[in-house]
Amino acid sequence: MESLFKNFFERWGYGFYMQFDGQDGVKMLSDFSNATATTFKASTYRIKYVMNTSLIFDTYNYITTLQDPGASVNGGTNANGLQSDIEFEYLRSTPDSVILIGKRYRNYLYLIKASAAEKTSFENGGYLTAMNKLKNYFVAGFPHIVLNQGGTEKKIEMWINNSTKVVDGDYLTPQQSLLSAASGFAFGIDGAYFSNGLVSEGVRFRGIKWKTDTEMVAYDSAGTEYKVGLSPAPLTLLHLAVGAKFRLQANFRTIYPGTSTLGSAIVGQYVNNLHNAYSGFTFVGGALTFTFDIANRRLTVTGWHTQTAGAAIGTGGWNTVYLQLYQGCQRGIYIYACIRTSNTSIGGKRICTEPDGRSW
Repeated sequence: MESLFKNFFERWGYGFYMQFDGQDGVKMLSDFSNATATTFKASTYRIKYVMNTSLIFDTYNYITTLQDPGASVNGGTNANGLQSDIEFEYLRSTPDSVILIGKRYRNYLYLIKASAAEKTSFENGGYLTAMNKLKNYFVAGFPHIVLNQGGTEKKIEMWINNSTKVVDGDYLTPQQSLLSAASGFAFGIDGAYFSNGLVSEGVRFRGIKWKTDTEMVAYDSAGTEYKVGLSPAPLTLLHLAVGAKFRLQANFRTIYPGTSTLGSAIVGQYVNNLHNAYSGFTFVGGALTFTFDIANRRLTVTGWHTQTAGAAIGTGGWNTVYLQLYQGCQRGIYIYACIRTSNTSIGGKRICTEPDGRSW
């Protein structure tokens, strides 16, 4: 007997298509990469009845790839990978779904029964085709969910990051404040699932799907559908997102396209000299990170440097932190009002006194 499922993890969100043969064998596809979306991977599984029914994947497959301790395998961290689970306990079921939770990292796994048409599509390269169709839709323009609340139309702009498997929903208020939410997502045959729900303006959106070949809709937990529009330009300006959802980062020996001449000189002084003992030490990695605290109008500049190959940013090395106040941002220009006037070392802490009397 063959059981057919499409499923995804909650949190970052990865999609799978599985065929269980009823004899401890399963083969699967995954949206982890183009190759895994078209090449079946076979492994074994067990159903274990102790306290609660458990599903265990006990040989290597695309799910265990996410748990692989080698960071180079899945882009995660050494020793922990992407912190996926391979053992899941039964939680509940619906007429077409089984919901389980991981024993170690508490990731949710949703098993949703696939239709015969979906089976045919998965088995004939349809998964990769569906993934590329959705990616191209986001490349062609700037998708946004159209939400009508009490006669007021609100547009929630969506962004997907295919590397981190995260979808963002941005809403720009009439006061020009940016409200941003995020969810993991997984590709499906007819769109994408938002694994833990994208919550914006009081609505939990569970995913997006193709209504027709060219028309897309979003849907919430109750199944209500919302139109998805496509704008030729972003609905929000980049500088409004800095601090609200983005920080700026320059990486080891890298100056990114679009950086101004002065910016390249300032940033390059740090990131381009880490490897040549300019500071008296030779480093193999580093980054310069600018984090904006909008509420307190404070910029934190963190210089991270390491002598450990393969270390993740912020770990396995040293952090040098500099704090700076700013007046505000107009038309994308930040005006800095704070000038460091004195520095005192007290109890091993560095204290900076600002012209307005504030200190840290």
